[in-house]
Amino acid sequence: MCVVMEMTVYIDVLFAVNFAVNFLLLVATAVVCSARVSARRVFAAATLGALYCVCVFFPHMHIFYSTAVKLLVGVVLVVVAFDVRSAREALKKAAIFYAVTLVFGGGALAVFTMSGAGAGANALYSNGVLYAELPISVLALAVCAIYAVLYITQKLLRDNAMRTRFMRTVTIHCMGKCVEITALLDTGNSLCDPFDGTPVIVAEYEAIEKIIPETAKCLFKGGGDYCGKAAPLRIIPFHAVGVQGGVLLGFLPDEVFLDGQSAPKCVVCAYEGRLAADGSYRALINPTLTGGMDND
Repeated sequence: MCVVMEMTVYIDVLFAVNFAVNFLLLVATAVVCSARVSARRVFAAATLGALYCVCVFFPHMHIFYSTAVKLLVGVVLVVVAFDVRSAREALKKAAIFYAVTLVFGGGALAVFTMSGAGAGANALYSNGVLYAELPISVLALAVCAIYAVLYITQKLLRDNAMRTRFMRTVTIHCMGKCVEITALLDTGNSLCDPFDGTPVIVAEYEAIEKIIPETAKCLFKGGGDYCGKAAPLRIIPFHAVGVQGGVLLGFLPDEVFLDGQSAPKCVVCAYEGRLAADGSYRALINPTLTGGMDND
């Protein structure tokens, strides 16, 4: 026995739901890409995407449901929503857009199934477009859960990008001893020796303590006399937020390597305290030491 069920589809609801979904997907893509977008462009792209979904929903418009057309529509939406300057950038953002779509689709389906909201919902699937009458609470829960996942993902990607672009492994040699520490390429660090312009690396005292000559440690600790053979010492004045002015005591190391590459002559200054609350880096590098490395 064949049971035929009829369902009324309201085009305005179909358009509104797909507009909202497309808008959220485009905003989420911008978050993942760390890209700036204008509300007007995202609105236009979401409108275009919603119109496409309305056209595709009806059986006689199956020509728009081909894989090639769907991929092309994704690229078009990205070009409309973002300030795309090359074909490569458009394809990259389109790929991210589709990845975000998969995450949203899977997350929404999981919430829809686990919450039990799907049991009494009226739904219709046609040409790859889903029309469903869902409670607002379910949609809100799905959006919140998915955005939480995207936020965490974006933060991890941003932190990884910062480590790749701005973190350096610094190896400092002084009087037969050496230390290896993680340093941040700090664009705000313009410290240099006021006499000859030698750039400065600021490192936590505890991180470099073992290469500071015993005869000079008393000075770094704030007292005593400098005696015996030690690396040449330098006094570096500095200014910082909340600090009227101060000085850092530094020394000239024998050699310094940044990511295994020999660095130009520099002064290493000791800082009493923590430079990063989470300990992710223990030194700050003057960007002039890297030359063009930070632009790679």
